[in-house]
Amino acid sequence: MMKTLLKTFIISLFMGLGIIANGQCTHTFTGYDSWGDGWNGASAVITVNGAIAGQCDLLSGSSETIQFQASDGDLIKLGWISGAYDGEISWDVKDGGNNTIAMGVFGTATVGSGACPAPIPCATLDYGQDFETGGALMTATSASGSSVGIDATSANASL
Repeated sequence: MMKTLLKTFIISLFMGLGIIANGQCTHTFTGYDSWGDGWNGASAVITVNGAIAGQCDLLSGSSETIQFQASDGDLIKLGWISGAYDGEISWDVKDGGNNTIAMGVFGTATVGSGACPAPIPCATLDYGQDFETGGALMTATSASGSSVGIDATSANASL
C-alpha cells in the first residue's frame, strides 16, 4: 500500500511539473499569406511520423498558428492542397523551445525533426509527508547540476 501511494504521488508530481515520460512537447506551425486575404482554398496538413497532427486552412487574414505534439527526432512533414493564389503562401515551424526548425513556401514537404528542449529546472521545492508514521522527504534544487532526491521510509522501515 505504501509503495503504491508513493508511486502515485511521484507520478502525479512529475505530471504536475510538466515532465512527460515520452518526451513529447508542443510544436508550432504558422502559415502566412502575403496578400492578407487568407489562402483562398489552400491547406497545409501537418504530419508527424506519417500521422496527421494538424491542419492549417487560413480562411482569412495574414497568419494562422496551429500547435501540435512531437517528440525529439520525430519526422515532421507537410502535405499541401492547392488554392487560388498559392504563391502568396509561406510558413514556419518552431520546436518545443520556440526555435525555428524550418520555413518555406507552398509545396515544401519536409520540415525536419521534432525537438524538445531539456526541462527548465524548477525552483526549490520542499515537501515532507508522514505516511503511516513513516516519512517522506522530497527536495528539488535549481541551477546547474540540479537534482531531485526522494527519501521515503514506511512504518516497517522498507524503502
